[in-house]
Parts: sequence; structure tokens; C-alpha cells
Amino acid sequence: MSHFATGAQTGHKVVESLEPRRLFAAAAGFADTLFATGLSQPTAFAFAPDGRLFVAQQGGALRVIKDGATLADPALLLDVDSQGERGLIGVALDPSFSQNGLIYLHYTTETPTVHNRVSRFTVAGDTVEPASEQVLIDLPTLSGATNHNGGAIHFGTDGKLYIGVGDNADPANAQPLDSLLGKILRLNADGSIPDDNPFRALQGAQEAIWARGLRNPYTFAVRSDGRIHINDVGQSSFEEINLGVAGGNYGWPITEGKRGAGQDVPDGYVDPLFAYDRSGGPVSGPSIAGGAFYEPPITATVSFPASMTGDYLFADWGSGFVKSFDIATRKVSPVASGLSGPLDIAVGPDGAAYVLEYHAGQVTRIAASPPDLAIALTQGPSSTSPIQLDRDVVKVRVENAGTVAVNERLTVRLRLTDPSGIEPPSDVLAQTTRRFALKPGGGVNLNLRYAYPLAVAGERTVEIELLGVTGDAADANTVNNLATAGPLQIAAATVDLSPAFRQQSVTAAAGARLPALTLDLRNLGTVAFSGRAEVAFSITPQGGGEATPIKTVATRKVIPGQSDKPLRVRLQLPAGLASGVYELSAKVTAAEPGIGEDLSNDSAGIPVTIN
Repeated sequence: MSHFATGAQTGHKVVESLEPRRLFAAAAGFADTLFATGLSQPTAFAFAPDGRLFVAQQGGALRVIKDGATLADPALLLDVDSQGERGLIGVALDPSFSQNGLIYLHYTTETPTVHNRVSRFTVAGDTVEPASEQVLIDLPTLSGATNHNGGAIHFGTDGKLYIGVGDNADPANAQPLDSLLGKILRLNADGSIPDDNPFRALQGAQEAIWARGLRNPYTFAVRSDGRIHINDVGQSSFEEINLGVAGGNYGWPITEGKRGAGQDVPDGYVDPLFAYDRSGGPVSGPSIAGGAFYEPPITATVSFPASMTGDYLFADWGSGFVKSFDIATRKVSPVASGLSGPLDIAVGPDGAAYVLEYHAGQVTRIAASPPDLAIALTQGPSSTSPIQLDRDVVKVRVENAGTVAVNERLTVRLRLTDPSGIEPPSDVLAQTTRRFALKPGGGVNLNLRYAYPLAVAGERTVEIELLGVTGDAADANTVNNLATAGPLQIAAATVDLSPAFRQQSVTAAAGARLPALTLDLRNLGTVAFSGRAEVAFSITPQGGGEATPIKTVATRKVIPGQSDKPLRVRLQLPAGLASGVYELSAKVTAAEPGIGEDLSNDSAGIPVTIN
């Protein structure tokens, strides 16, 4: 595939470059793993909803990667012309693949003449039925030049199939609308022409043209909002990233790279979003490739930094890099270098970026590496100072010990374990969740209050964790699991919502309402009461007798050593009570299961005289 990497040609003879060595290096903040091997000259790939990866090989084999392993038998073996840049060069899955199993392939056939074709097939399990082929479009007969075929095929968010077609090494093909070469084509999924194509008024296959003026749009990508970026391989000056526009004209061969001052351009001209010099500069390379918008799916278990969401990832086949393009700022940042002929990029179901390497015959997975954060207690519990829940404060410091800035939402958590290392799920001592924005070498001090009820007692060890680090969003990523104090002797947690009337006694007429009463609820226990409880008021004849319920009201959270807002109540005496002295009681009881505290003895009473 080195033909399209150089772009240099004389007549139909293409000057081939040496295959580069692979000296992979992930940029700061990223890490790579080898995902799958065993491929031969892979050109394009596409993820299925179930995580399988369908890979096109230039020689005509369609391979399936399943659970990180390349299946031994090809799903399909097409008879193709694989000279130069020809062969099996594009693959796409139907938007309804899970239901219909349709797969679309772009390949070079020799029947009846050498030309490129786009067909769709039906997938059955891990194989493709050859007899299911439905030809969607046959492109023009190719000349003796074996390069500039284009190749990429993708579905837009409009459900239409977009096809990248090169100029077959003849610049004169790119502008005229009577040629399908040097264009982006747009078809319905069944191969028919959409009614809203920009050149629908033309006759025949030319109605499929969606954009023109391209040299070799080998790769392009579609964002979830419909935005399209087209990578156009340059000749001798620039590689381009272009914004896909219906009816757009990208200037080739009149322009290459951005329009020069005063330069004449064709009607409908669209200037590149970004162009880099083939001969040198901050970004340089001979063959732009790859292409994927970084949009991690909801199934993602890893992610790039949040600031990169929506960025465009692109590669260069000759220079071996992967970079990101920030659409808003037009800034380009490194992701990886030293890849062996990177041709295609896709964001996987797990949120990582996958890169197809032509020369190495493999797929490399790139994900953000977890920040190098350090965390420690600067002041915390000790074995000589009993823990006073909801009163004592733990001081924690989080520092960025790495070389990459951190801007993530993380949780700092203190937990308790018993001496055997078992961690009951409820034994969280304190935690806080917040966004940490830390430059390399930066840090922040936090204050955590013991605020979680604990139904534990006995010997425990305090440990500190940092959770939710980018790079592992599915599993708690313990950056530091440091035994900071212990073992501690922890008393059993108690809640004592002792009620007390402020009035010493009351007097009322039979059947009347009592004067307004105030009841204080003071928590004399060791942990906050965060459940739901009720205060039931009743009246009982002094000296004994049956209690008569009056009213029930709900409580609120009461922390240790403090009182809830006083309860102010007006109680109606039950009818039929005789004159005499009674006792008015207020009893606190749990109103929902699972609180873990016994409140059955929390009660108070005052005498009531009925005249």
C-alpha cells in the first residue's frame, strides 16, 4: 500500500517507499496495548454492535476479530485485483446490522474490466454468504495506474452510504461532473440515488455525486451530528482535512492545501479545515489516513480526557502518527507516533481508539493512561484518639505527581477494613466527590468529616482511596490504598434521639386543644440519625391505664450532640376524657426498616391536668 503514501508518480509508474519500522510511542497521557494480530495488509475496519471487528485485507479477505483474537478462517474471500492500491479497500456495516446483518464492501474487480465496485452482502454468524452479493454501483474502468482509488465507505446519520473515490492518478477526472472519479458519492442503502443529492438533475450514475474536486479521499469519518471530515491525500505539497459539504468542491487539481491569496477557485469551493505540509513543519507527513471523531459510546469503560470529546483523530500512513484535531481551536495535539502504516481509526465500544496498522498487520488499542496522582492523610484518626463521628475532620491532600494535567471528577474515600482485609460494603468512614483540576506538580487539600453511620465495632484499619480516575471508569481505580492508621478500636455506633418537652406540665379543659407544646430531639449517640423516624404522642391516666393515641409526626436527620429543629405541635385532647391528671408521652420509633438503630426506648412525658 506504499503507493499512495508517496504520491509521486511518472506516467503510470509509482515510486514506492520503504516500509517504515515500528517504533511506537504513546503521547503523554496515553497508553497502548496490542489488541489483535494475524492480519495481512489490512486496509479498513468496522466495529459491529456486539464488539466484533470486521477487517478488510487488500488481498480480498474479510477477517473477523472476536474477543481480541483474529479468527482463523476469513469471513469472505473475494477475487480482487490487488495491484498497487487496489484490492478490498473499504468496509461498512448497515446502521441496522444487528437486525439485518448487512455488510458493505468496496473492492477492485477484474470482471468484465478492472474497476472498483461497492456491493452489499449478508453476514451469517462469523461468515459472509458470497451468493448474497448485491452490487450497488460499478465505478468506471480504471486506467493502467493502480493508485488513487479512494476506498472508505461509511453511513451518514441520514442513513445514506457515502463512498470515497480517487481520481485514478488523473487530475483531470476530479472536476468534471461526467466522471465519478475524484468524488464523494452518496447512495441509498439499496444502491438507488437519493432524491436530495446535489446533482440529481444529471443523468445516470453521475446523480450519485455528492462532492468533487478530490485527489484521493482514502478515508473520511462521520460524527454523530452528521458532520463529515474528508481526508484528501495530497500530491507534492499538502495533506488536507476537509469539511464535507453537499455539492462542495475541494479544488483539486486547481488548488492543493489552503487557497492562496488571490488564487482563482472553482464554484462551490471549500477551503480545508486544516492542511499540513508534506515537506516539514510541526505536523508533517506524506499520506493522511485514519479518521474518527472521538465520541465514546454509553458502553464506554475508558475514555480520553473530557476536553477531547468531539475532537477529530487522524493518522498519517507514511509518518506513522495519530493526532487529534480540536475543531473549535484548530489545535493539533499528539496521541501516538511510530505506528507501522496506520490506515484506519475507530472508537471502540469500550471508548478506546483502535488503529489499523497496514505493515504490522495488527490492531493497536490506545486509551488515556490514568493520571499519576498521589493521595495521603495529613491529619487523621489514630489508635489513641477515638473516632468522634460527625465531629472530627480528616485532612487529606491529593497531588498530581505526573506530567499530564488532570481535570476530572473524582471521589476521595476513607474506609474501614477488619484485620483480615475484608471490607463490608457499609464500612465507609467518609468521602467526598468533586472536580479536580490539577497541573503537574499541583495539589489540593481537602477536609472530610466522618459523616456515614457505621454499624461496626471492634478492631478496624483505616484506608484511603481515590476513585473514578479517567482510564478506568467501570472499576474503582485505587490510586493509593494506604493503611494510614490502626488498628483502631471503634465503639458500636449508637443513635439516641432523646426527646424532651420544654414545658414542665400543662392544664386544659376536657375535649379542648392543649396549649402549643415544644419538643426537643437531641441525639446523644455517636452517629447521625439519617433514617426516617416518627414521634407518636399519646395520653395515659396517671397511675396506670390504657394509652390513647393523639398524633404522630415525622422527624428529620439529627447529628450527634445536636438537636433537630424543635417540634412545635398543637394536640387535640381525645373526647370523653374525665377530669384528672394524665401523662402526655412522646415516643420516637423507627418508621422504615434498615436503619440499624434501636430507638424503642427514646421517650419522654409530662403531666397533663384536665379540669
